[in-house]
Formats: sequence, structure tokens, C-alpha cells
Amino acid sequence: MTPDIEIVFDPVEEMLFNHLHMNENHEVLPDGEWIRSVRRRVDRDTLFVYYHHKTNKFVLADWCFPPNKYSFKACIELEVFDIRPDANGSDRPSMETLELRCCYADEMHKRMRKKLMEARGLKASLKADSAEQRKEAYNWMKSKGMENACRTLECSSFVGEAEGGERYAETVDELQRMAGRRKIYT
Repeated sequence: MTPDIEIVFDPVEEMLFNHLHMNENHEVLPDGEWIRSVRRRVDRDTLFVYYHHKTNKFVLADWCFPPNKYSFKACIELEVFDIRPDANGSDRPSMETLELRCCYADEMHKRMRKKLMEARGLKASLKADSAEQRKEAYNWMKSKGMENACRTLECSSFVGEAEGGERYAETVDELQRMAGRRKIYT
């Protein structure tokens, strides 16, 4: 007969195992202007700065378990500084960087998804512009009786001005230089 084993998930134990358990080496610093501005910018009231006595570093961190609700202190480190972030000449990152660093995973996922959708929309728009330019070029060549050029255009991978970017501009310049060398009589 096998013994009954029950596996229990303890979120507190899991957090303490995976995050920083604060002890006497960690000194939570009083709030300065910088940490207050970061809290306002990223909309997280649980951010704080502490000084690590062993490494002599200042750390931007967030409480995993607020100390006023639990008998222990556990946090996650977000950024490390050589000098106090409030001091002049500090190596602190920009607010934009801190917004990304302090962003929750689901918010980051939403941002990435939005950027991906915007990029897909831009790509589709560029392809539609290229198709329109191809059609205009085809109609113009057909009106000039350039049947061979029309067949070549139909078989080629045409890229329009917006989609082609710098490469497209270089090709146009080269073709215009080539056309300028020939004398055209009408």
C-alpha cells in the first residue's frame, strides 16, 4: 500500500524562495523626491529604495509582501545603482526605461501585442501602396505601347516607393542617371 502524499503549494514559501528575503544587510531608505516621482510615473505605490550594506549598492525594489501585512520582508530588485538615486550624477536610468522595468507582465504583453498589430497594419498598408503603384506603372506603360515592359512588370516582384525605402530611392536615382545619358528624340 502506498502512502497518501499531498503536495501543497504555498505562495509565501514560493515567493521567499524566488525573491529577495530582506535581512539586517538591507536598509530601507526614507522616501526621496526621486522615488516619489518614479511611483507617480509608473503608478506603483509599493516601490522603494534600499541600501545593501554588503555590496554598498542602492537598489530600486518592489515589495512582494508588504511589511505592514506580513511578519517578514520580501521584495524583488528592479534596478541597482552605485550611488543614491536622489544624488546628482547618479547613474539612474531614464523614466522611460523605468516604466518598462516596472511594468507588470500582463501590461507588457498588451503593449507588445499592440505594437505587433500596428506593425502588421503598417505592413499591409505598404503592400497596398505598392500594389497601387504597380497598377499605375502598368497602365502608364500600356498607354505608351510598352508591351514587353508590362509583361516584365507582371512577372517581377514590384516594390513601391514607401515599402522600398532607401533601396527604392537608390534604384530610381540610378535609372534616372541611366536615362539622362541617352538622348531621347521625339
